[in-house]
Amino acid sequence: MNDRTDSVGSINSVKEETRLVWKDDTDPKGMKLIGEFGAYGVILNGLIGAGFFSIPKTYFEAGLIFSILLMSFCAIFSILGAIWTLENIARARGVSYSRSNRIRHNHTHNQMTFSVYSFTDISKIFLGFGGQLTVVLLMATYGVMSMWMFSSMFASTSANLIVRYFLQSFDTRECIIESNPSDVCQKTYNCVLVGFGLVTLTIEVLGMKYLSRIQIFFTVYRFLAFGTIIVSCIISLAFNGSYWLQDTANIEKAVHPWYKFQWNSFPSLFSAASFALTACYHLPTILAPMKGGKKHASGVTIAAFLTVAIVYMGIGSLVTLALGDDVLHFVILNYSNFGARGFTRWSDIDSPRSENWFSTIIKLIVMLFPVMNLLSSFPLVSTTMSTNIVTLIPPHIRSRAPDLIFLCINFTMSLAPLILSSFFPSLGIIVRFTGIISIFVACLIPTFFNFYSRLKTKPEDKTPFSGWWSRSWVSIITFLYGGFCLVYSLIQLITILVKK
Repeated sequence: MNDRTDSVGSINSVKEETRLVWKDDTDPKGMKLIGEFGAYGVILNGLIGAGFFSIPKTYFEAGLIFSILLMSFCAIFSILGAIWTLENIARARGVSYSRSNRIRHNHTHNQMTFSVYSFTDISKIFLGFGGQLTVVLLMATYGVMSMWMFSSMFASTSANLIVRYFLQSFDTRECIIESNPSDVCQKTYNCVLVGFGLVTLTIEVLGMKYLSRIQIFFTVYRFLAFGTIIVSCIISLAFNGSYWLQDTANIEKAVHPWYKFQWNSFPSLFSAASFALTACYHLPTILAPMKGGKKHASGVTIAAFLTVAIVYMGIGSLVTLALGDDVLHFVILNYSNFGARGFTRWSDIDSPRSENWFSTIIKLIVMLFPVMNLLSSFPLVSTTMSTNIVTLIPPHIRSRAPDLIFLCINFTMSLAPLILSSFFPSLGIIVRFTGIISIFVACLIPTFFNFYSRLKTKPEDKTPFSGWWSRSWVSIITFLYGGFCLVYSLIQLITILVKK
C-alpha cells in the first residue's frame, strides 16, 4: 500500500506552496560530534553555576530536611521535563519529516537526529504562529530575568571586592548591596554595572567565537570554585562548629534544623530550585551533535540532572550548617568574612580576625567565581534568546539587514536587565521573579508539549524515549503541580512586595 497522501489529518496535511525540501538529517555532514561523556559534561556545565548562589538562604528559611525533600521533588520534575523535551524533539522531527515528504506520519519517523528542534521550532510545528509567539515571549522573559540576576550578582561581588581591597580608606564597612549599602558601595556597584554592560555588549558585537575560545577555562574554574566552597565549609565547621546548630541551642524554643518545616518558605525554595535545575531549553542544541544514534540521550540527561541535584543538596546543606543565620541571599558575599579559622559572624565583624595566604586564596577563588561565570553566561543567554525572538520577524523584512536586526534585538535584550539591576538590586526579589518564570521553562512548557504532541500524533506518538512517564495522567499531574507552585509562588511574591 502506497503511504503517500494529500491529506491524512491535520498533522500530515501539507500545502504545496509551503512544502519543504527535506535534507537528510541522519548524516552529521561535517558536524563536530561529541560522545556520551562529552554530552554529559556539557549538560553539567549548563546546569552548574549561578543557580546555586541563592539555595543556602532558602535552606535556612525552610529547614534542612524539608529543603532536601523539596529539592528532590524539583529534581524529579526537572528530569521529567528533560525527558519530555527529548520526546517532543523526536515527535517534531517525525511530523516535519512526514510533512516535507508528503507521507503518512509513522512513529518510526520520531527520532532525534542531528537537526536542532528548539522550543520555538516545536511550538511552531504543533501550535502555529500563535503558539510560537507565546513560547518566544516566555523564553524572552526568562532570559531577561536570568540576566537581571546575573548582572546584579556580578556587580554585587565586584563592588564588594573593590571596596574591600582598593577603597578601604573611603569606606571601612562591608559592601553588601542588599543590606543598607553605603554611598561608596552604591556608587561602586553602579560603576561596575556600567563596566559589565560595556564588556558584554562588546562581546556580542565581536561575536561569540571570541568567548567560546575561553569556555574551557570558565568550565575548569567553575568546578574549582565548588571544590573550594566545600573545603572552606569543612574548615569553618572544624574550627567554629555549625553556627546554625549553635543558634538553635542558644535561642529558646528554636526549632532544630533537622525538624524545621517552614511551609511559608516553600515558594522561595521552589523558585530557587527551579532556576538552579532549569536546562531543558539547552538540550536541543547540546544533544544534536551527540553521536551513537542518540539511544543513550535520556540516560546521559538523567545522569547529569541527578549529579547536579546531589551536588546542590550536599553543598547547600554544608554551607547552611556552617553559616546559619548569617547566610545571605547571595551566599558568595559571605566570603568577605572568611578568615584563617573559617567564617566570622556578622555580629563579630568589628572584632580582630586572622587571615593568612590560604584563606585569602579561598576567598578570592570563591568571590571571583560569579565574575568568571556570569561574564560568559550573560552574553550566551542574550544571544540564545535573541535567536528565538528574531524568528518572529517576517523573512522578507529580516533578509534586508539580518545582522543589524539581530544586533538591535541582542542589545535590547542585554540593556533591559542592566537597567533593572541598577534600580532593583535586591537579589531576594530577583530570585523569586526568575524562579517563577523558571517554572514555565522547566516544568509547564515541556509538560504541555508532551501532552499536546501525543494528542496530535496518536496513534503514532511513540518515540525512542517513551515509557510509563509518557502517559497523559503523568503529564496532567505534573502540569497541575507546576501550576499550583506557580500560583502559590506568585501570591507569596505579591504579598512580600505589598508589605515592602
